[in-house]
Amino acid sequence: MEYIIFLRVVHIVCAVIWAGGMIYLAAFVVPAAKALGPDGAKFIQKLSGTNTLPFIMNGAALLSIVTGILLMQKLLGGIQLVFRSSHGIIIFIGALLALIGFFVGFSINLPAARRMSAIGKKLAASGAQPDSSQFEELQRLKSKSFTATNIIAILLFASLVLMSIVKYY
Repeated sequence: MEYIIFLRVVHIVCAVIWAGGMIYLAAFVVPAAKALGPDGAKFIQKLSGTNTLPFIMNGAALLSIVTGILLMQKLLGGIQLVFRSSHGIIIFIGALLALIGFFVGFSINLPAARRMSAIGKKLAASGAQPDSSQFEELQRLKSKSFTATNIIAILLFASLVLMSIVKYY
């Protein structure tokens, strides 16, 4: 029983960190960065390249997913039994939304952040301003990353809503 309590605590805390962080980024940080123009791009590069935000967000996401799978296995009797109740179906849909959000972040945001960081480091080392192709690439990556962040935030918000109401079904 203590095992289940431990899994639930880790799952909920990590889900709150992950979803809350993404919703905060989408609702406040991204719009502020957009309003700052080129300085906003520098801020986002600094945020994703030199602090622990990506590590914490990815770690919380992975722990949330792993503990969620373990909880589904333990409490619902495995994936094959999930579809036998409305409770299981709601849990499955919430989990699927979170997994899609994780995939979007891992396949779009992570590579974009790494590339923006690499360009920023190259420019900082040379002391030069971005040339037109670098500027265009940074703008494209920024736009792609901002859009993906909004999508992830919406998916995680929907997942949180489903997981919070499942007890009543």
